[in-house]
Amino acid sequence: MATGRASAAMARFFLSHCDSVVAANGSMEGFHDWSGLVGYESACRKAVTDWAVEHRTEVEKVHVFVTQQLVRMGVSVTSIVVPTLQSYDSRESLVTAFRRADAKAR
Repeated sequence: MATGRASAAMARFFLSHCDSVVAANGSMEGFHDWSGLVGYESACRKAVTDWAVEHRTEVEKVHVFVTQQLVRMGVSVTSIVVPTLQSYDSRESLVTAFRRADAKAR
C-alpha cells in the first residue's frame, strides 16, 4: 500500500519497476492500493501520466484503489487521457478485479 504524499522520486521508483515488467513480459496489468495516499506532487502525476501514454499499447489495464478525494480526482482526470486506468472506491472491489484477471490469465 502506498502511503503519504506521492513524490516524483516515488514515481521514478514505481515506473522503473513497470519498465522491468513490460520488458520481461511485453505488457502489464497493474493492481495498486493507493488508499494511504493523501496527495501527490504534480511532477509525480505528470511522470505517471506521461509513462502511461508512452506505453499505452503495453498496458492492458491499471486498477487503483483510492480513498482520498484529491487523489481520486487526479486519477479521474488522468483516466481521460489514459482510458486503461480504472479506479475503485473499496479494497474489496479491487480484490474482485484482481481475482477476475487472475482467473482469466489461468
